[in-house]
Amino acid sequence: MKHPPDVSGEDPPTLPPEPAAEGERSTPSVLDFLQNESAVRNLQSAVIEIMNSARKSHKTEWAFRIGGILVVVGAVILLSLLEKLDPTAAVILGSIAGFLFGKSPKE
Repeated sequence: MKHPPDVSGEDPPTLPPEPAAEGERSTPSVLDFLQNESAVRNLQSAVIEIMNSARKSHKTEWAFRIGGILVVVGAVILLSLLEKLDPTAAVILGSIAGFLFGKSPKE
């Protein structure tokens, strides 16, 4: 039995994309993000903007600094355990930590 051709003008339904094969990544990892210079520059500008807006409150600034250093230390520990900490990522994380604690807070 033959089916009549589709004359409705609509696109035929498509199948969802196949899941990534084992060993393949479907989304970029944090390491990929840290190795992308434009992404790091965007992150840096966002951190600077947040820091400048946080300067209005001394407590907010210190909370942001403490949170930032905890994130940096956590990233270093995680990347070290996974043996993915390369010199580029270390320099970027060190630069972020230096920025967070390199400026004295305005009182």
